[in-house]
Amino acid sequence: MDELSGKAKDTLMKGWGFLKNRAKETMDVTKTAGQLREQQKRHSELISDLGHRVYAMVQSDKIDLDSLRERCAAIEALEKEIEQLQSELGEKKAEIKEHLGDAVPKRRTCPRCNAPLGLLDQDCPRCAPAPE
Repeated sequence: MDELSGKAKDTLMKGWGFLKNRAKETMDVTKTAGQLREQQKRHSELISDLGHRVYAMVQSDKIDLDSLRERCAAIEALEKEIEQLQSELGEKKAEIKEHLGDAVPKRRTCPRCNAPLGLLDQDCPRCAPAPE
């Protein structure tokens, strides 16, 4: 009886650890996705601001190329940061998928006809001989 309760406790602790790790991974994905949305919003704002600046410069007939280059450099730096966040997000999502795939038991199939087998099936319902 002690052995059974020990195994149950071990299984419970492994399950708890699994859930705890997946929750942390999910929080990381959520945080990174939020950062990505913020940076994408900031990017849109910078592009819009650049357009307004160009328009104002053209209207006043005073083009300040240095100022425009600085804005473009800031946009390019932000684009690199967005690419990095997108890459991190993709990696984190792939890691979660991999861990979840490890947790879900693989579906068994019949080696002869490839039909899905139930958890308790010993023989394939299609291929097994009918009871007499």
